[in-house]
Amino acid sequence: MEYADIYIGNQKKEFFTVPCFYLTQEGSRKFISMDIKNRDKIFFNLYLLGKGKDLIQNFAPSSSVMIIRRSHYLSIGGHRPEFKGHGYEDFELIHRLLVYLELFQEAKIIIEILRAGIILFLRVLEQISLY
Repeated sequence: MEYADIYIGNQKKEFFTVPCFYLTQEGSRKFISMDIKNRDKIFFNLYLLGKGKDLIQNFAPSSSVMIIRRSHYLSIGGHRPEFKGHGYEDFELIHRLLVYLELFQEAKIIIEILRAGIILFLRVLEQISLY
């Protein structure tokens, strides 16, 4: 709860995703053996400097690890049961959170805009091919 208080405070509808390092086996061993106060900074600096490629497999600045208030998570319906196994359920949840905060448009609107653009494009191509 400490991070939630620091990063979202009284903003009951806010959330954030936690950056995530994917470490190699050697990277995991080294990370676990290091001082807990400095290891995240050391690994982040290694990544920024392009070093530690034998320790860091990948970096995700935005991951599926989220801090969100339980009440807000439940108020938007949580994860959708339609998703089975490992997939895009977290991205779909983040999308709904962003729509709720009015930081992103609903997918339906985006799809309609894309569809209209494609139809217009096809009509232009049709006109060009008639000449």
